[in-house]
Amino acid sequence: MNEHTPHKIWFLLFEEHQVLDVAGPVSIISAVNDLFPNAPPYEIKIVGERAGIIKSNSALSIIADASFEDMYDRHVDTLVVIGGSGLSSLKCESAASDFIRKMAESAQRICSICTGAYLLGSAGLLDGKRVTTHWSAADALCARFPSISMDRNAIYVVDGHIWTSAGVTSGLDMTLALVEADHGHDVAISVARRLVVYMIRPGGQAQFSVHLDVIRKRSDIICEAQSYIDQNLCTMLSIEDLATRFGMSTRNFSRRFKEEIGQSPAAFIMTRRLTRAQSLLEKADISLKCIANETGFTSTNALRRAFMNQFAVSPNEYRNRFKRLF
Repeated sequence: MNEHTPHKIWFLLFEEHQVLDVAGPVSIISAVNDLFPNAPPYEIKIVGERAGIIKSNSALSIIADASFEDMYDRHVDTLVVIGGSGLSSLKCESAASDFIRKMAESAQRICSICTGAYLLGSAGLLDGKRVTTHWSAADALCARFPSISMDRNAIYVVDGHIWTSAGVTSGLDMTLALVEADHGHDVAISVARRLVVYMIRPGGQAQFSVHLDVIRKRSDIICEAQSYIDQNLCTMLSIEDLATRFGMSTRNFSRRFKEEIGQSPAAFIMTRRLTRAQSLLEKADISLKCIANETGFTSTNALRRAFMNQFAVSPNEYRNRFKRLF
C-alpha cells in the first residue's frame, strides 16, 4: 500500500442494519489510523442507501456520508457490505447489487459481514466461491445461490478478492485480517491488544450454534425415540437396542430416523451428548469427569476429543468463554 495515498475503505449499510457489523470494524480501522496520526493509512466512508441518518435494528443510528448512488463513479479499494434484518425487506436491493458489482470491477477487495453476503450474491460475486455467513443464515444463502461452497464453521473466508465473514463480531476477525494483509502482523496485533479482542479467535462458529435445532416433520415413534435418547444420554444407546425398543429393524429405524431428523441416529446422539455437555460446562461447579459420565462418554479424554472435533475448542476453553457468572 502506498503510504501517501490512503486506502479507501467504505462500509455499505441500509435501514435495520446490524450496528455491531459496522461499529466494530470501523473501530478497528480507526485504531489503525490512530497509530499513524501524521499519515492515516485509511480513508473511511459510511455509504448508505441514502445519505444521512440510517437506523439500525437496535436503538442506535448511524449517519451515512453519502448514498451509494452518490459514490457510483468513484473508486474504492475495499468495500465492506454490512448485514442485518433489514435485508429481508430491502427495497433498493437491485440498486445496491448494481453498485457492488460496479465497485468490484476495480476494488482490491469486496467483503461482507454476516448476512451482507446476500448482497454479494445478488451482485453475482459469489458464484463458484467458497463463502461463509452467520450460521442461522447459511441454509437460506445456499438455497438462493446454489453454486456457492458454504463453510458453515468458518469465522471468515477469503476466496480471491472476495472476503466473507460469519455473524456480527466475526467482522472484527475479518477486519483484523484485512489490517494484517495491509500492514503486517505487528500492526494488527497492536490494534487487537488495544481493543482487547482476539487476533486469531480459537475455534469456529459451530461452538455458538449447536443449541439451534432444525425443526422437521416427525412421526410419533421417532419423536418418542428422540425423547428416549434425551432422557438416557448417560447410557450406551446402541442403534440396535434403540431399534428393538421401538419395534423396528436396525436398517429401517436408521433410515426413518435420518429421513425425519436429517441426521443418522449416531450423529443425533453425538449432537445431543455435546449439546448437553455444553449446558453442563456453562455451570462452573461441575467437573469434567461428571460431565463425561452424565453425557455418556467413556472418559474425559473421549469427551475432549469429541468436543474438539465438533467445535475446535476444548471443553475448558468453552467453559471459560460461556460459563454462567451467577
